[in-house]
Amino acid sequence: MNCLLCNSIINDIPRWRDILTFNIPINMELCDFCLSRFQTIESRNICLRCMGNSNQSICGNCIMWEKTENILVNHKSIFKYNLQMKEYFRTYKFMGDVELSRLFDNELEKFKKQLDFDIATFVPNARSHYDYRGFDHVFEMYNRVFKLECMLEKNDIEDFQSRKSFKERVSTAQSFTVKQNQISENSKILLIDDIYTSGRTITHAQKALNKAGYKKILTFSLVRS
Repeated sequence: MNCLLCNSIINDIPRWRDILTFNIPINMELCDFCLSRFQTIESRNICLRCMGNSNQSICGNCIMWEKTENILVNHKSIFKYNLQMKEYFRTYKFMGDVELSRLFDNELEKFKKQLDFDIATFVPNARSHYDYRGFDHVFEMYNRVFKLECMLEKNDIEDFQSRKSFKERVSTAQSFTVKQNQISENSKILLIDDIYTSGRTITHAQKALNKAGYKKILTFSLVRS
């Protein structure tokens, strides 16, 4: 098997220590070197609600969402948005290398076991963004690991969030509606996106679900910027 990033051969033969501890890698897509260049989030100096860098237990951004939107942020992520991750998303999202959608399947499988949910749904692309890329990058990243329900629709907005400043992101208008479905309102919903930056996108999506009657919502993104 070859690494999806550097194409080097991955030695996927389990070590005896891994076998004895039942820590056998599955679906390995990254060599150890490439994986080491991605930075995981440590438990110190982070906001307990959104996992962003913070000297306070609850950051000002989360306090803002609670005061202005009545949203109590409950978010989990795995990686920080460093230069290696930035390059990954540039190649995956904007150059359209769909093969890279499965790059973090192994890490997602392991982290999934820590999440308490009944139904997993995702933040969808707007139609114009889907047409631009030719695929929904969030769905493709997660659909092998999570059984995703399509609960949300996103209306077209003026530009990609990644091209906006922090201030412009925060002031973006609501763009999500909830589809008619048969999912119980008592279900624990896991709402998934790719990157959490200001929290505006996923907060809008959560508010749409709240309005439709879903109150038990945990949000998750692979990356916390």
